[in-house]
Amino acid sequence: MAKNTELNAAAKGKERIYAPSNGSLAYRTDYAYRTAQLAPAQKRRQQNAQSTENRRKAARKSLSLRAFLKQNRFMPKLFTVGCAAAVAAVAFYTVIRFAGIAGVQANINDLNRQIESTRSSIEGLSFSAQPVINAAEFAEAAGLVQAQP
Repeated sequence: MAKNTELNAAAKGKERIYAPSNGSLAYRTDYAYRTAQLAPAQKRRQQNAQSTENRRKAARKSLSLRAFLKQNRFMPKLFTVGCAAAVAAVAFYTVIRFAGIAGVQANINDLNRQIESTRSSIEGLSFSAQPVINAAEFAEAAGLVQAQP
């Protein structure tokens, strides 16, 4: 009787008391609530776990390659890895090509510098850049007198 009063007081306070759902109280006699319905649920859970395990074992044995690939979502994963590899390959190729182009451009710049230095040294040796005077004009400019025959 005392237990019922406690339950009614708990119900008035809008508190709820539940039994554990794992069935651990199924065979206890000192528990206040009726627990006879918990035992079949526990057995049913065990049976479901066993049947699930049996189904998994059977599925593992009888899976064809196609079913295995479909179950593990192989194609989307393979496609994702393939796309990532393709992007990496394109990026690597681009870097390698730009490095090659930069090397060729450095060689071209070196050749242009050599050509320019050779051109300036040739211009320094050439007399065509200096004014041309003949011997008579030079003698007059130097103040020399022409010899008499």
